[in-house]
Amino acid sequence: MLGTPNEDNWPGVSNLPTYLEFHPVSPPPLKTIFPKASEDALDLLSKMVVLNPANRWTVEQLLQHRYFTNEPSPTIPERLPRPAPRESNPIMQNPRIPVLKIARPLDYPGDDSAYDGSGRPFKRPHQGGVSPGA
Repeated sequence: MLGTPNEDNWPGVSNLPTYLEFHPVSPPPLKTIFPKASEDALDLLSKMVVLNPANRWTVEQLLQHRYFTNEPSPTIPERLPRPAPRESNPIMQNPRIPVLKIARPLDYPGDDSAYDGSGRPFKRPHQGGVSPGA
């Protein structure tokens, strides 16, 4: 959405410690991504999505943007659309909603004490007093 960072649109970017050079891609016009957005909305968005943080507007600047004062005025909260109540949603009424099952390794011991959170088992010391191969 923003194109490829380079020295033209972000001076000094190639000196950042984790900078990787990519095939250059030009950013598409925001109007093609958000075709129904107003010109004020597109302008506000263009101030927020800037590669170079030195050129990105601050929150204080954004809140002063004309988007927040031009017509149409914001919709009052009572007039905003609301989601249907759970009772009227047929999917939520189904008592057989699938339960998410978490996959475990085939050698899973049945408790989490042998796993370190990475999905790999802890290395357990050899049981029996003598290490194998000793």
